[in-house]
Amino acid sequence: MNCFDDFIVLSWNVRGAANATSKRHCKELIKKYHPSICVLLETHVQFGRVASFWNRLGYFPAVIVEASGHAGGIWVLRSGDNFSVSTVDVMAQCATVEIKAGSQAWFMSLVYASPIPSLRYQLWDQLISVRTMVNGPWMLIGDFNEVLLPSESIGGVFSHVRAGKFGEVLSACNLTDLEAKGFKFTWHRHIQGVRHLAKKLDRALVDLEWRDKFPEAFVENLGRLHSDHHPILLRCGGLPMFKRERPFRFEVAWSTHKDYQEVVSGAWSVCEKDVLRGLDIVKDDSIIFNKFTFGNIFRNKRRILHRLVGVQNCLDEQPTDSLAMLEKRLWQEYNMVLQQEELFWYQKSRAKWVKYGDRNTKFFHTMTMTRRKRNRIHGLFLQNGNWCTEDKILQSEALHYFKDLFCSNVPVGNVDLGLDALPKISDEGKAGLVRIVSKEEVVNDFCRASGLKVNLDKSRIMGSKKVSRGKKEKFSRLSSIKVAGDLGKYLGFPLIQGRVKRAHFNCIIDKIKGRLADWKGKLLNKAGRITLAKSVLTSMPIYLMQNMWLPNATCMQIDKIVRQFIWGNQETGGSWNLINWNMVTRPRINGGLGVRETRFGNISLLGKLIWHLLNSPGKLWVQMLHKKYVKNQVLVQIQNYSNSSSYCWKSIIRALQHLREGFMIRLGTGDVSIWYDKWLEFGKLALILPVVNISDTEMLVKDLWDDGQWNLESLSTVIPNDIRFGILAVPIPRDQNLKDCVVWENSMAGTYTPHLGYTWLLNKSRHMEDDTGKWHWLVKLKAIEKVKHLIWLIFHGCLPTNTLRFRRRLTDNQDCPRCQFAVEDTWHCIRDCRRAWEVWQELGFVGTTNFLGGNTVDWIIQQVDSAQGHLFLSALWWIWRQRNCFAFGNHYEGDVWLRRNIWRMAIDSHMAWGEDMKVTKETIQILWQRPPWDFVKINVDGSSLGNPGRIGAGGLIRASTGNFLVGFTIFAGVACNLLPELLAIAKGLKLAWDRGYRKIICHSDSKDALRLLSANQVGFHKYRALIFEIRELLRRDWTVRIEHTFREANFCADFMAKFATSCDNGLMIWDEPPQGLQQLLLADIMGISFPRIV
Repeated sequence: MNCFDDFIVLSWNVRGAANATSKRHCKELIKKYHPSICVLLETHVQFGRVASFWNRLGYFPAVIVEASGHAGGIWVLRSGDNFSVSTVDVMAQCATVEIKAGSQAWFMSLVYASPIPSLRYQLWDQLISVRTMVNGPWMLIGDFNEVLLPSESIGGVFSHVRAGKFGEVLSACNLTDLEAKGFKFTWHRHIQGVRHLAKKLDRALVDLEWRDKFPEAFVENLGRLHSDHHPILLRCGGLPMFKRERPFRFEVAWSTHKDYQEVVSGAWSVCEKDVLRGLDIVKDDSIIFNKFTFGNIFRNKRRILHRLVGVQNCLDEQPTDSLAMLEKRLWQEYNMVLQQEELFWYQKSRAKWVKYGDRNTKFFHTMTMTRRKRNRIHGLFLQNGNWCTEDKILQSEALHYFKDLFCSNVPVGNVDLGLDALPKISDEGKAGLVRIVSKEEVVNDFCRASGLKVNLDKSRIMGSKKVSRGKKEKFSRLSSIKVAGDLGKYLGFPLIQGRVKRAHFNCIIDKIKGRLADWKGKLLNKAGRITLAKSVLTSMPIYLMQNMWLPNATCMQIDKIVRQFIWGNQETGGSWNLINWNMVTRPRINGGLGVRETRFGNISLLGKLIWHLLNSPGKLWVQMLHKKYVKNQVLVQIQNYSNSSSYCWKSIIRALQHLREGFMIRLGTGDVSIWYDKWLEFGKLALILPVVNISDTEMLVKDLWDDGQWNLESLSTVIPNDIRFGILAVPIPRDQNLKDCVVWENSMAGTYTPHLGYTWLLNKSRHMEDDTGKWHWLVKLKAIEKVKHLIWLIFHGCLPTNTLRFRRRLTDNQDCPRCQFAVEDTWHCIRDCRRAWEVWQELGFVGTTNFLGGNTVDWIIQQVDSAQGHLFLSALWWIWRQRNCFAFGNHYEGDVWLRRNIWRMAIDSHMAWGEDMKVTKETIQILWQRPPWDFVKINVDGSSLGNPGRIGAGGLIRASTGNFLVGFTIFAGVACNLLPELLAIAKGLKLAWDRGYRKIICHSDSKDALRLLSANQVGFHKYRALIFEIRELLRRDWTVRIEHTFREANFCADFMAKFATSCDNGLMIWDEPPQGLQQLLLADIMGISFPRIV
């Protein structure tokens, strides 16, 4: 039991402690709450003038900081003798004391921050120095005269600079705000009866150790009395608990017990068909199982640990086999209880432990405490506006509320069927029939008939600057609608009138700061911080960012918050950036961490609106914007907007200015300019070619088409070969219904997505590397996130070894902290150091293939892909942990501890991902299969010398005997490898139709090409012309089966495709097999098979 369960602290900025009103109010507060310590701030007088008053109330001074005139003053008064208060430090704006009761002690600082910012900054420095003095749980309470978030104030101007300074102090001192119940603001003021200001100036701050010591503690903001500050009440033990029947909750830890399976199966064996009864039996039996079999996890943990210590003491005195076996069994039981405890906290925190990195950590414990505090009802505002925390009154109010909500007010009684019971019109009703119809009746009838309703609570009155406040208030009294300075939000979006300001988006900053609180960063490793930051950025601001252009200051502020959360706040002595932020914000496949840069994220999300405006003409909002703004213009060519445009339209055009170059035209009818429209991925030809012949300037793309082929000879303008090959690779549409449309160039499917837009913006501004092999391997790696993050640092060459720290002037010694023998670079740190080498040697890695060769990237990839990959990753992580223990003076428990942790992580990883990494491979024999006697078989293939590169397509038609009937080859310019695969299918089917074959089996070794032929959404695809052409051929009156085959059964078509890439000829028809194909044809006829590993 905690000695401080009934400990209560009352803090109040009383603004004058000697006047009769303040004395009367203080007396009432003490009478009602009986605080153990009473803190009065801004007292205005010397304590001696009112000492007798407080002595009569039973309170005596513990620390007195007298006021200087009417400024300052901190009185710390105590009551009771069951605890002691000793002074630690006293300053003008802060007094720190140590509170003891029995063997328990903690520290408390009483704060009255100066209203002058320059003096308040001195207090912040003093609090950081106090942090070094206290050695135990620490709590601060009082008037800080500063707010942390924009949501903590209304009226006035929020200062991001001052709030940032305050936040830095909390970060440096490891403090978090103790959530308050009751009133949102603790200070109010009316200025000349016109403006109303309110702020949360009074609060309690605690460190994590204090929060763990007092998990039920909370703050109440009491009702404001004569002062403009609310009294705040800190209850260390929470509210008195009243035992009630707790609802049943399934505990995941039960499933680890060997007997629980029988509980479940036994319950369902009784009632196999009655689901509800079965669940009830499972619930009842689980409660009995938990009480008599499973027991309390924490009590079991203590019991087993005590037994284990006793057995080990006996083993020291007189070792026996039975005691050794008992020790082993107790170890197993203890490990099982630890696993149950991990599951318990995991379930309580309602978060995925793999998402943040580890189980049973301080992060999960603190998250659980936070959730418990948030879910508990500490008090309610009653109908009269008073804040109430009394349990009986809360029960009565809740019961009364739900009775009114769900119960009928119609009285129940006997029904009188006499004549007197017949309905009659009262005298008042008769008068109402002849009364003049009022406006209220008309509005009410209109609302009932139309379904529309005026919600006065959500309605607001706004007036221009020329409208006096008196007129606004008069109109408000007549209409019962509140006067407001802005229209607030609708469906989560701010309704902005006039100029857009940073303050309109302070709500985003508030939410992100709350989710990325500094205490969470201190409880998570780097991988956990990154995962949490990405989760926040992909959820919280998205709603606004997809419809509104965020101000640059807001985007920069969000990036700053995320950056400081990941790396630590450097301004308060936190960590340092290991790598450039531009690299961190890249996608993981491009070597980044996948953390989105806010501005590019905002633009990419707005691009979704642009896409709908281009390709969703049936949507009502699209039609409205087209009618109002686009009119007869081409959307992608609109450059500017008018000042009278809505903010949504301004946001769309701003995003379009960044994304315009990413859109291009997909050919349909070909009614686009060759030179001035972007229909090639190179861009507009007029911007690439030095000269365009004047006779060609008016030509359209369709003018270059000649019977389904490109006729570039009709141009007078000289076209370079690279552009010529690019044009030849563009399929010519044969479907007359295909129209020219705008597509996204960075997508094979042609559709725009925010992810593609974000990647395109990054590549445009930073030119990301094309070598993505190692990053693709790292993304697919099955390992714990913190291990993957370590490998990511090694791949980038930014592992914080002493060599790197020396280059950044963070140390003057480059030597290894473990062996003190050599300069510590990455190789030495993870492999060559004597201590690391001993670990690798013991685990059996030294002497294996490639252990001493290559660079760090190839070395890690080769070792992880070996049979002992999990063991290697585990050793790599714990070697790095061992190094940090030596380097920074952390507790290192020895080599046995190191080996045990390596094997434990390796076993856990193998259990989690071992089955996924097992690949069962076998060798099968593949041969070309002859078609049925009345069918012919088409084998087609495509070839690409690079991706993109020179492409060719080829194929051949054979009879059921295997004899060569006809073949084709076609060189199609420069493109990616999917185009020749589709082109080969189209040309093969067309050739078979022209030769009169009506029973066809077509084989291709490209699964991607075959998948596209059956896909639904291909209207914007890069090769939609070929896809629709193939589908049109398949709909003809003949029998066609298109099937996949392995490459080993497609060697003849592969020969034809490679032959096509070696020459610049267009379509060539071969009635005789070309030289070199005869041997492959003969092998297929003879049924020769080829091995393939699958």
